[in-house]
Amino acid sequence: MHEARPSPDARYFGPYLGGLKVRLAVSAVHRVMPLAYAADGLRGALRDLAGVRGVDPGDRPVLIDAITALLSREPEAVARFRGELLRRRDGTARDLAFELAARLQAEIQAVEWVTSEQKATRAIHPSLKAA
Repeated sequence: MHEARPSPDARYFGPYLGGLKVRLAVSAVHRVMPLAYAADGLRGALRDLAGVRGVDPGDRPVLIDAITALLSREPEAVARFRGELLRRRDGTARDLAFELAARLQAEIQAVEWVTSEQKATRAIHPSLKAA
């Protein structure tokens, strides 16, 4: 059993039951909003990958806000994110990259699951804000 430990510097979005779906959703978020490549001080290949992904440290606040809106289940953010994944899935299918299209479809389903209401359990702690 996992117990959330509140922190004034952290925002709690869970709980999420289902490790595979959560990992697929994280993969989708990283695919569309590559926050890891918007870090300060990247060197070498990581800096080159950030350039290929089109992000730099100045994009970090925008990416954080977008990811927070998605995980907060804001309808516009979820729809925009889902639309981008659908666009990418359809493009890969047109290019006959069916394995990648299937992976994107799995990620779409995982994001839909993560952004839906989690009914199985709810953390109850006076210092936690409801997500």
